[in-house]
Amino acid sequence: MFAGTATQLAQTRPSVTTAVPLYAPEVQRPVEITRMMIVSGATGGTLDVFQDADGTTRDGTTIIGRYALPPNTTLELTGAHLGGGITIDPAGEIAIQASVANELTVTIWGIVAPMTQQGGIKWPS
Repeated sequence: MFAGTATQLAQTRPSVTTAVPLYAPEVQRPVEITRMMIVSGATGGTLDVFQDADGTTRDGTTIIGRYALPPNTTLELTGAHLGGGITIDPAGEIAIQASVANELTVTIWGIVAPMTQQGGIKWPS
């Protein structure tokens, strides 16, 4: 959706089994998540991924994926092409919930929408 090079946006290893924020845009520009990597440790576990437009809801209404990982496994999710990732609006959020604490490491990469020369937002067309 946006031109540019993907950079690492967030990485965490949840220490709880409740839903926690993974990434929310720090600037008032949309972001496209282009890659997510989930790595399990010796136990494995399930990871739920949530996307919410205003960053307040993390439940069955905002779940976008559930991934079960056996022990010592890496799962990589990528968009098939530029524009094939997950777009987060400036007020939105990606959150995660692990079934086992301290077992799954999650890393995401993405592209932040560029600013126009006038200092406003260059929204994708």
